[in-house]
Amino acid sequence: MYRLLKIIEAIIICLISLITMGGTSNFAYSQNKLFINEHYVYAQDYMYTENDINYVKVDLLKYLDIEYDFSEIEVFDVEIYKFGKKAVLIIDEKIVSNNAFEKDNVKNIQEELYIAVKELKTLNNNLNIQWDGTYKLVWITDENNKFTKEDIVYGNSDLFGIKNIDGVVEPVNATKFAYLTFDDGPSSKVTPTILDTLKQYNVKATFFVNGINIKGNEEVLKRIVNEGHTIGNHTYSHKASLYNSLDSFKQEINSTNELIYNITGAKCQAFRPPYGYNLKQSFKDYLTSQAMTTYYWNVDPGDSTNKNATPEGLISKVKSQISNKKGDVIIILHDMNNKVATQNAVKGIIKECWDKGYKVTNLKYDVEYNGTAKVF
Repeated sequence: MYRLLKIIEAIIICLISLITMGGTSNFAYSQNKLFINEHYVYAQDYMYTENDINYVKVDLLKYLDIEYDFSEIEVFDVEIYKFGKKAVLIIDEKIVSNNAFEKDNVKNIQEELYIAVKELKTLNNNLNIQWDGTYKLVWITDENNKFTKEDIVYGNSDLFGIKNIDGVVEPVNATKFAYLTFDDGPSSKVTPTILDTLKQYNVKATFFVNGINIKGNEEVLKRIVNEGHTIGNHTYSHKASLYNSLDSFKQEINSTNELIYNITGAKCQAFRPPYGYNLKQSFKDYLTSQAMTTYYWNVDPGDSTNKNATPEGLISKVKSQISNKKGDVIIILHDMNNKVATQNAVKGIIKECWDKGYKVTNLKYDVEYNGTAKVF
């Protein structure tokens, strides 16, 4: 088999043909951001760094007006990347032949070929590589910038659809998480507005709903699920009397779960007790039997009790509270129709979380990967 592969390798290299290269591009890289034509791109999708060498995924070259040819022989797990008269040959996910780049400037990582940024000029002579010490960016650009600096600030990401908030983008490779949660919905006005904001910035959240509020808001409930958010159970009535007995507690849980499932097809895994009640052991045992995890919170800007709350005030309180946390945070907010200040604060809260290095996500992520949120 080894001999056969070597023969195939020799034949493939002989078949490598010339392809044309040229064009102009605008590309920049920083430690946690990637810009192409001055648009934000998730760096983890295209970038890799090792031993202080920055690499770009080969797929990115098409956005830099660099042409290459790719072919493969699946039966032998052979891949060939051709750059002009030179090529990189990969067999069984290992680079076995490379006459296109310096040895350390090309990597095959998880079945993806990566090329060092420093090699891009060899592929397109029109690229001009510069180091900007002020902003710590490597610029690979031409004289005809297609976009202005305002495009960076306001995130006009026509190519990739990646948004930012006033220049603050989601942190790359985040190691801590902010779980954005909304209680007491769904509502007909505020919940859809919050969903619009979350969709605009590609953020997922968790909605702890009351069964009593579902009637008339079935389409809102469906939208929550269809857009990738998590629905949590916040009991049916939200009345304190639901804690009077295990039977009444079960009824509150079951009726809400049934409504959610019948309307959306989603099975509830997350539960939040109204008023943050410290559950009796029998209540906890029942939730466990239903494969449900209880989530409280450790960041509360007080939108449930402050009738005079303002968006700026809520954002400021979240900013202050998350600054003092060591691990993940669960932020409690509310989405009834009278919580207009909350709906208008969501954008700013996401921005503050990003700025502090948090990935903002939903508790579904936590349930699937972490088991329980690391909140302390």
